Amino acid sequence: MMATPSRAARLLGVLTCLAMLAGCNRPTATPSLTVTPPAVVTDAAEVEIPPPPPAGLVDALQAQVKAGEMTREQAVVSGLQILSGELDPAAALGESPTSFEGTGVAFDAQRYLLYGTDEATKVEIARLLPILAPLPEVLLPYSVHEGASHSGGSGLARPAAQQDCRDLYAKGFPTGSSAECFVVKETESGSSTIQIFLPAADQPEGYDPAFADAALQAVLDSLGTYSALEIPGRPAVMKDIQVVFSLLDSARGTTLATVPTDPGQEPCQIILFPLAMTVSQADDPTSFQQTVAHEVFHCYQVWNYPAMAQNALWGVQDWWGESTATYFSNVVYPAANEEWGWIEDWSYNSGATSLVYSSYDNFGFFQFLANRIGNAGILEMIHSLEPAAEGDEAAQEALLAAFPGIQDLFVDYAVAFMDGTIVDASGATIPTAPAFVLPMFRIDASDDALIPFGTTPFTLTRYGVTFGSRQAYDLQPMASLSGYAGLRPINDVGKWVNLPTQVLGACTPRRYYVLMANAVPSSGDLGFGLTVTAGEPLDCGFTPTPPLAATEVGQAEATLEYCAFGYVEAGTTLGYGCEDDGFRAWINNDDRPYEFAIGYPGEVHSDVRIEVDARTRQSTDESGAVVVCRGNPLAESGYYFRLNGNGLAMIEFFEEGEDMYSLFINVDSAVLRPDVNRLRVECVGSHLAFYVNDTLVLSMEDERFADGDVGLGAGGGSNGLTEVRFDNFVVSQP
Repeated sequence: MMATPSRAARLLGVLTCLAMLAGCNRPTATPSLTVTPPAVVTDAAEVEIPPPPPAGLVDALQAQVKAGEMTREQAVVSGLQILSGELDPAAALGESPTSFEGTGVAFDAQRYLLYGTDEATKVEIARLLPILAPLPEVLLPYSVHEGASHSGGSGLARPAAQQDCRDLYAKGFPTGSSAECFVVKETESGSSTIQIFLPAADQPEGYDPAFADAALQAVLDSLGTYSALEIPGRPAVMKDIQVVFSLLDSARGTTLATVPTDPGQEPCQIILFPLAMTVSQADDPTSFQQTVAHEVFHCYQVWNYPAMAQNALWGVQDWWGESTATYFSNVVYPAANEEWGWIEDWSYNSGATSLVYSSYDNFGFFQFLANRIGNAGILEMIHSLEPAAEGDEAAQEALLAAFPGIQDLFVDYAVAFMDGTIVDASGATIPTAPAFVLPMFRIDASDDALIPFGTTPFTLTRYGVTFGSRQAYDLQPMASLSGYAGLRPINDVGKWVNLPTQVLGACTPRRYYVLMANAVPSSGDLGFGLTVTAGEPLDCGFTPTPPLAATEVGQAEATLEYCAFGYVEAGTTLGYGCEDDGFRAWINNDDRPYEFAIGYPGEVHSDVRIEVDARTRQSTDESGAVVVCRGNPLAESGYYFRLNGNGLAMIEFFEEGEDMYSLFINVDSAVLRPDVNRLRVECVGSHLAFYVNDTLVLSMEDERFADGDVGLGAGGGSNGLTEVRFDNFVVSQP
């Protein structure tokens, strides 16, 4: 029997500060659901995202105001002219936005009528708003209810040329015409009356009668979902809705929809433009219906948060206004996932922009909150912002910072974004990993450096830092940190530690994320300097091959030619790295008794099969080749499968660096080969199996580790040098 070591194999493969960072962990919290991280992770440096355009029409107009290209009054009028089809967006905007939804423009226009000072602007707004959204009392004389007779008595709607109705629409439907341009479908949902105004004449381009039924069903589905939402301390207000299929040639086909309703107006009106149909399919109108659900939630906002709707500029409140409408539309239609179109904007903007200065792309923040505090918690958060209705973004940020538990929530949100573990309403994981790092935050710390680290509240500030081939890098902040600052290797999902005082180097440069997250506004400069002092260069003794970022699970074959496991080199004492198109691991147990040298490729797997050829160049009876599944380097835990030089096969469990259990057997000499043995490890559910040359030698059941890294290594004896060469490495899904 082999003696059980008093302490376990130290997991040297993922090197950051195991000895130095005892007790360094990311803040803990209990999630509302368990999420398996993505199996494939790509180096962040390989993912590039261009700067996104302004998110919405309000954002594009605000950019023009800030640039001095137009006044606030001109911006409001130009926005209405774009939505009404009177102004080409290219002629008015410096950069076209991603979305031409017009809700914010209409809200700001109505607010200007209440509080603005320029009379000419008010006159133009008063002209344009009825064109964009004809009032119910104006529309009804040009409409006939479905199945009803018009005043002429024939039982059918009087025909009207499409152009005639378009001209009438563009003029705000003046009195005196007998044209009937709309057929009205009407139904009830709870206490709400729903009216759908459908084109009665030649339909706009892209229109299909199926969209009429789809729009009606979308309103019914939305009201059913939203009426069940719980607003803490008060009942939800639900009113009537009117959906109008616009005949305007709005924005040359760039506008989807708008909710132009004044907070005091009833019913809430939703205007749908032809583009909302042309980007969808009549036989599968799911994306169209999610658009309608988005607009219905704007009605819900008007009904239930009137102070915000009446008093705040949309550019101040759209950080939650647009993103909650985007999130809740996915609650109505979980499988649609149209909101995923904002992921690149989210990935780019979140790196240097606070939540309160973003827009639609905050949908993932509210999805995370829903998973943690529920939809009622989201609505309570919005309610907490109402005292800042007449303020600016800073006023709303201050109230957000006072929301109970926000610091922990925001830090956990930041970590979940980085690790790609936020699950949306469909149950799918939103693909935010690998996390994009802005070019200005990619830092090479190969020598002594002063790095300008820092963050602002409610910003997912992350840095991509490369540490080179020095023995160690000492890190010393020049000021105390507020909030969370954590570090993890770029490809080691979930393995965060608090920002260490030292990071070890390696012969191949190693890349890390540094994440900073803070929900507390500060009166001072939140940036700080991080001094990096590099130690002596490592004597690597070989020219390393750049490592792969990860090895794809399920691929046909994978060799160790590119050294997915990285490198550690410490003379003759221990090390691992790629040599001669294979992987070499070695350790001198005279210097480091009962330890392994193990490399990891930085992947996370649950059910996994690992196959590799192992040639033991030198070993003792008590040491040999090691294959790891479900390993956690920072926690020093996992399942170790070892074939010793004397033919002893073992399955070992390690927790917090201690060998908790060993199962072993002497392999029949007829199974063993004198040179290269093919090792196969299977970790499937609770079943663990160890094969040598396709012969099952050990198996058992255990449930303590659910997922983790795969790894290769050498060692485990009490004396002598162990050296193993590996090749033909394959990781697959069993």
